[in-house]
Amino acid sequence: MYNLVPTFKKAYGNNVVVMVRPVLSDDTEPDYFFLREFIEARNVKILPAYRSLMISIKICDDDQFIFKKCLTNSIERTKKNLLAGHSIEDE
Repeated sequence: MYNLVPTFKKAYGNNVVVMVRPVLSDDTEPDYFFLREFIEARNVKILPAYRSLMISIKICDDDQFIFKKCLTNSIERTKKNLLAGHSIEDE
């Protein structure tokens, strides 16, 4: 997915927020990411046998509440990565 960054940079601004939610379970709260953060993320998922995972990605409207929620989530992910000793140079 990393090769999509130049395409999305041309089409969308840096502060575009995407909502990511599992399609197969409605009871899970959606996650919010900045578009570039989501495209560059490396999220490895290990699924039990005979299970599947499908996500829905929606570009959100320009909303200050959603933007603040996304920014807060992004900062929390950065803190978590720092505490785990992971590099955050790409963020």
